[in-house]
Amino acid sequence: MIVCIDIGNTRIRCALGLGLGTNNNYRQAAVDTCTINDAASFAAFLQDNFGDEMQGITGGIYSSVVPHKNNDIVQAIAMLNKHVTIHPVNVAQMAVDFSLYKSVIGEDRAVCSAMAAKKYNTPVIVIDFGTATTINVVNQDNIYLGGAILAGVQTGIDALAKGTARLPQLDMSGSGLADIKLIGQDTYECLVSGAVMGAAFAATGYVQHIKAQFAARAAVPPTIVITGGNAEKVMPHCEFDFTYEPTLLIEGMFWLYESTQ
Repeated sequence: MIVCIDIGNTRIRCALGLGLGTNNNYRQAAVDTCTINDAASFAAFLQDNFGDEMQGITGGIYSSVVPHKNNDIVQAIAMLNKHVTIHPVNVAQMAVDFSLYKSVIGEDRAVCSAMAAKKYNTPVIVIDFGTATTINVVNQDNIYLGGAILAGVQTGIDALAKGTARLPQLDMSGSGLADIKLIGQDTYECLVSGAVMGAAFAATGYVQHIKAQFAARAAVPPTIVITGGNAEKVMPHCEFDFTYEPTLLIEGMFWLYESTQ
């Protein structure tokens, strides 16, 4: 049994299973990152969702963009199974070459890029509509070229509410956003349009310009893969062909763990 944990800015997602190459696949559970204050609280979350199965894990891996939470997560695993230590994602073990990136790449971006390249071959563009919207490009030689980081759907709303006197705070996590108007007729509709349509139009523009660069070099057109917690809100308004992979990161961690054992 393998445990994979994604420590994100908004949510911590956990998956427990026998791996991608089995019929069992995996089960998932998630918790708000802000509610995990120590190892005990995360251990309680794991116990509530996976019970005695945690005692049967043989290994695990985690990806994190919240470094100060890492030690609590590792300690929580040790509390439930003293025979197992989980390890962080190792970017150097991936088939994609990230050496051109001039700073430390987020582990989630690296895993998603590598997994998309494995599933769909290269070149590939991965768009992750999460807490931040990230755009990631891998060329036909399996080299990560870089990308872009934009404010996510909810993050943009939060910034506007904090930085302005009259714009309200909105929770974009709920339903009821299917009928989004391009031209909002009140403040609420304008904010929703800006957050959701704006994300879609930004992604569309990036895809068009990146594909033009590939075309100029006579390369194969890139495959577009979309993932992330806000993807379902934004995808209907994206004006390009894509494949939706809601569990790309978790699957990528299972694959990375299995390929390095």
